[in-house]
Formats: sequence, structure tokens, C-alpha cells
Amino acid sequence: MEGIIYYWFMWAAWIVCTFMWRKGKWRTWITAFILVNIIFSNSFIAIADFQVRVNYFLFLLLGYFLLANRKITFSFFLTSVTLTFAYSGMMLFQLYDPVWFIFGGTWIISVLVSFLSLYIGKTAYEQFAYVLIAVCQGEFLYSFILSNIYSGLTVGTEQFLDITILSCTLIYIWTLYKNMIFYVEQLLQKPVKEKQG
Repeated sequence: MEGIIYYWFMWAAWIVCTFMWRKGKWRTWITAFILVNIIFSNSFIAIADFQVRVNYFLFLLLGYFLLANRKITFSFFLTSVTLTFAYSGMMLFQLYDPVWFIFGGTWIISVLVSFLSLYIGKTAYEQFAYVLIAVCQGEFLYSFILSNIYSGLTVGTEQFLDITILSCTLIYIWTLYKNMIFYVEQLLQKPVKEKQG
């Protein structure tokens, strides 16, 4: 059942942000974003022949917001376009040859997109921004290509929601893992420095 991963992970993220993070402005903004995202998960806007899910715009705006204070270079543009084509290409590949996605296209696409953004992005902000922008732009490109064949398509399907939240969760888990490794290294180096000093 598509979309269930989105709801489970969003509620889990809201619980983690609300009860486990330190109080602050950042926590308030993220919990508000998660709740607004859940509230508008079944709302659509009609644009031309497309039904566009409101969450699509929320995720796209969040991706651009994460890059608001960053210097946008040609390499960022090229990377964003590459990830966009990678997402839409995998979605088309899943549509035309579903045998390769026998274990679940949502999981395979999420892992590939998140690994690409982890490899390309330097900071966690960049990695989240790359995922959000690439998946949103790729979803639009995928729907635009299919609009030549079908009419009345939805931009921001349930699979889109699942892929977006899974990719962001994988990046979050990787960031936690890196921080934990850094913390353990600091703990192990501290006794060595004390012995030398």
C-alpha cells in the first residue's frame, strides 16, 4: 500500500523532533513543517492538466530554503539536473521494465537517490536539499513525459511521498552515524592526549 511509509515515518519524525530534540527555534520550525505536511497530504491543486499535491510544493520549497544561504554555483545546478534525470529515469525504467524492481521500486529508488546525494553533497543541508529538489523536479519531469501518453496525471503521487521520506530518513540515519563515529573518536583520543600531556 503506497503512502503508508510516508505516514509512519512522518509521525515518527514528529515524535523524535518533539520529544527528543533540544528546545529551540529549529525544532519548532521542523515540527510545524511536519504537521503541516501531514495535514495537507490529501490536498491537491489543479494546474493545467495536472493534479499537483500540496506536499510537492512544500518539499520543493524546503529544498530551496535549505540552499537559501548557500552560494549557488554551476556545479550545484549540474548536480541537481543530474539527480533529477536519475530519479525520472529510474521511475521510467520501473514503468517500462518492472521486473528489475521486484523487491520494491520505492526502496530501490530511495536508496539510489540518497546514496547519490550523500556522495555529492558536502554537508547534511546540501544532501537534504539535493534529495528534495531532485525528487521534486524529477517527479515533475516524469509526469510531464507521461502526459504525452496519459491525461489527468497527479504530480506528487503516494510513491513520490514514500521515496522522498525514505531518502530523507536514510540521509538522517547516515548523519547520525557520522556524528556518533566522530563522538567515539573524540572519546578515544581524549585519554591518549591526557597521557601525552
